[in-house]
Amino acid sequence: MKQVLPSEIYIDFMKQDSILSLCESQTVAKLFSSLYLYELEAGEILFEKDQPADTLYLIFTGKFEMVSPEKPSQQVSEGYLGEEAVLNMAYVSQVKALTNAKVLAFSNSSLHCIDESIDCLKEKFQRILLQRHAPTLILPSEKIKAIKISKINQPKKLIGWTSTIVIPPLIYWLTLQIPELNENARLFLSVFSITMLMWVFSLVPIFLPALFSVLVVLILGIVPTDTALSGFSSSGFFLALSVFAIELVLTISGLTYRLTLWALRFTPASNFGYSLSLTLIGTFLTPLIPSVNARISLVSPILRDIIETLEFKKQGITATNLSIAAFTGVSLFSAVFLTSKSLNLVLFSLLPPQVQSQFQWLSWLFASSISFLILFLGYMLLSYFWLCRHTEAETTQHSLTDRLPLQQKSLGPMTSAEWIALSGIILFLIGVMTSSIHKINPAWIGIALLFMFVSLGTLNTKHLQQNIDWPFLILVGAMVGITESFSYLGIDKWVGIQLKWLGVYMQTNFEFFILLLAGVIFVIRLALPINLAVIIVATMFFPLAEISGINPWIIAFIILTFGESWVFPYQCSYYIQFKEFNAKEKLYNEALFLKFNVLMNGVRLLSIYASLLLWKQMGIQ
Repeated sequence: MKQVLPSEIYIDFMKQDSILSLCESQTVAKLFSSLYLYELEAGEILFEKDQPADTLYLIFTGKFEMVSPEKPSQQVSEGYLGEEAVLNMAYVSQVKALTNAKVLAFSNSSLHCIDESIDCLKEKFQRILLQRHAPTLILPSEKIKAIKISKINQPKKLIGWTSTIVIPPLIYWLTLQIPELNENARLFLSVFSITMLMWVFSLVPIFLPALFSVLVVLILGIVPTDTALSGFSSSGFFLALSVFAIELVLTISGLTYRLTLWALRFTPASNFGYSLSLTLIGTFLTPLIPSVNARISLVSPILRDIIETLEFKKQGITATNLSIAAFTGVSLFSAVFLTSKSLNLVLFSLLPPQVQSQFQWLSWLFASSISFLILFLGYMLLSYFWLCRHTEAETTQHSLTDRLPLQQKSLGPMTSAEWIALSGIILFLIGVMTSSIHKINPAWIGIALLFMFVSLGTLNTKHLQQNIDWPFLILVGAMVGITESFSYLGIDKWVGIQLKWLGVYMQTNFEFFILLLAGVIFVIRLALPINLAVIIVATMFFPLAEISGINPWIIAFIILTFGESWVFPYQCSYYIQFKEFNAKEKLYNEALFLKFNVLMNGVRLLSIYASLLLWKQMGIQ
């Protein structure tokens, strides 16, 4: 039995099949990533009875005989063989070629792809199997899956819930001695400590603790309703919603898969080449889309399609390296570009007017250029020496060049949904890039596109219900409300006062001050979200910087860089989003991912020290 790659003549054949014709062109194209053609001579055995069924076959030419002891032999010259693979059974008969024949072979990964695209696929193949082998065939009854109760780390859970009961009253009692904090501020700190402890001990899903804080604050009347719920009416909330919608349209239209195939044709055929391409795609998007979460939403489908197209082992080193590349590209350089995050614009607005005029988009980029260079080189060196040199053998890439044209041809011309998706992303990018001219918030541009997608039928109610990450949106809205509550109660000013002693080192030993500032931000980030932590530290140190003769922009850039550092997943909302997106497929090894992230925190620190020489030459430090 000879195994060869199929040619383009099989594209129309597959699309005319009674079952595969129900699949979208995108699904048929994906099948070509792992599809093989088997050429058999008369008398050859395709598979034996009772052999584990791991491949489904579609007859292209030739005649086969199905032999089983329980029933007279049958001759088959069209349709499928090995339906048992779809039903997770062993083959119930021997199949032998009576003439020279050709069959298309679909592996388990291909069957999973077809199953996702076609409703009731198992029932269709069940009927085929019963028609051929009934009444002798007894189908296995569906096994009742035992509910697997995950092993709970009882000591950790016990400590966590005990802490949420004991620590909040203790915090309230300790803050009674602080005259700067009123009754509502003390109550809020006690409530927020419960939220923090739930995060630290992973007691409940990530969005629930934040929602809990908002709920209790509203019930107790600690802050006004419009403050506590401000996140759900903020532009950030609607920007996240609209970007999720754009990402969904890109995915369901098949445009991301088409672009992935196009990009792969120009990518060096190596694991390092694919890793570099993903990093560059994310880096290109960073200055254009002012939200890491939005960039995560756009890049994640491309990552998934590349891993599936190249058939890399999920949770293997290569798939993990590609996942790190995708995440790093969209997040690592957030401090480098003024327009990469809304938080950058917030700190920019806090700078003195003369500093704002000094650091517009290009001058901001120039001043951060050394940091960008060190971050990029540090990432590439770590990626190459720690991951790329130890990846799995590149078993699929010898045939990738041959498969890509077939996959692209099977997609056919761009559909109307793809054109709508392409137009939407272009309009969004143009709107974001020119927002300083037309003064329209990018969030409202995104909402207008969401309205367009639904009106044109590209998105429907089912898509919005099932494919939008509503728990994450709840987390975003709740966290903005918590941040506003901190400011309303004056807690941010009180925290700033407690850290003023660090200003002494800013004047006398700036290098040591950088290390102290990194430590302070790290400790604060253990408890507070990035936006709140960055704003608190910036509000405190900007005035001290002017007094010390240090340009406040340097402090802003350092705070933004260190603010992006994280160790535990709960500290990083966009990592949680990235993890949730990939949770179903389980693309990467999370332990290895987190170890790499810790090393990159060290590279961030190095990039700041390397920038000192440039800042001195610019006369701003």
